Amino acid sequence: MSQEERLSIILNYLKTHKEMSIQTICHQLSISRTIARSDILKLLEQKQVVVNKNHIHIL
Repeated sequence: MSQEERLSIILNYLKTHKEMSIQTICHQLSISRTIARSDILKLLEQKQVVVNKNHIHIL
């Protein structure tokens, strides 16, 4: 699965659930914490999410 596909899945999840933990990202997408962090950083750079403690939230 490409990063763009993972980012789309994360954003769609956030639209419904409002927040998502790194653990949930790893579990839902079957990826490592390192890849999950990389995806979160990409979303932060794009100003699509904010991080609060161990959860991300959609803007």
